[in-house]
Amino acid sequence: KNYIIKKIYVDKLQTEGVEQVSLTGWGEPLVHPHLLVCLIYAKQKGMIVKFTTNGVLIKKEMVQHIIDTGVYEITFSIDSINIDPKNEWGHLNKVALKRVDDFITLKKKNNLQKPKIIIQTMLQKNREQDIYDVIMWAGKTGCDIVNLGRLNLSFDPKLDRPSEKEEQILLNKAEELGKQHNIQIDCIQGGMFSGLSRLAYKMIK
Repeated sequence: KNYIIKKIYVDKLQTEGVEQVSLTGWGEPLVHPHLLVCLIYAKQKGMIVKFTTNGVLIKKEMVQHIIDTGVYEITFSIDSINIDPKNEWGHLNKVALKRVDDFITLKKKNNLQKPKIIIQTMLQKNREQDIYDVIMWAGKTGCDIVNLGRLNLSFDPKLDRPSEKEEQILLNKAEELGKQHNIQIDCIQGGMFSGLSRLAYKMIK
C-alpha cells in the first residue's frame, strides 16, 4: 500500500502538474498505517500537503512526528467542546481537543508557522451555541482558522440543517466572534481566504 500511494498516486499527480494534496472526505487518513511516510514523500516531491482528521487516532507521541513530515495544514473535525464522556465519537471526542493543544504548544515552543491548525465544524440546527463555543475555544487555544461547513445529509438524512435565515444569523454571529477572538472564520456561504482575496470572494458571493 505504501508503494502504491507513493509511486502510483503521488508520482502520477506530480507528472500531471498537481501542486497540492489534501487527504480528506468521508474517511480517516490516519487509518492508513503508512500515512506519515506518504506525507513525507509528497512533501519531498515539492507538493503542499494537507489532511483532515477527527483526531481520535493521534497519540501524543505522534504529534512531533506529524510536524516533522512538513505537512502544511491539519484540519480537525470538531462539532463541540462540551463532550459527554459516555457519548464520545468521531467529531465529539476529548482526544482531538488535547491533540490540537499539543500541536499548538509545540509550534509555539519551536517558533513554527506550520502546520496551520484549522477547526472544522458543521452547521447543525439547534446547535448554535456549540458552534459559538468552538469558535471561542479555537481562538483562545491559538488555532488559525475555523471552517464552518454545511451538513451533507447523504449518509444521515435525519440530521437537520438551519434554515437560510437561521444560517445567516449564525454566520453573522460567528464572524463577530471571530473578530473578538482573533481567529479567521471561513465558510463557502460567506468568506474564505484572507486580505483582498477574501474581500473579493465575499463581494462575488
